[in-house]
Amino acid sequence: MIVRKVNPLSGRYVEDVFIGDDPPVDVSTLSPIYIVMPIPESFKSPRWDGEQWVDDFMPFDVPGELSTEQPTVEARLSAVEAAILDMITGW
Repeated sequence: MIVRKVNPLSGRYVEDVFIGDDPPVDVSTLSPIYIVMPIPESFKSPRWDGEQWVDDFMPFDVPGELSTEQPTVEARLSAVEAAILDMITGW
């Protein structure tokens, strides 16, 4: 079984982890940092919000990709918070 590992503070996707199938794994015993639900393929910057995957992709995340619309203050603040948590936790 492959699960997705997330940063416990920010919820950002870290990596896929293979936890094996023999014997079958009881998903209710997994740590909350391991998510069984697959990430939608269209997501560029997935984050687990505790119930579902959300895409935190911001156009300024990709060098050279420009957007004509400006991100909202809330979107910019969310991106800054996620970046700071990533720096603090080292994920």
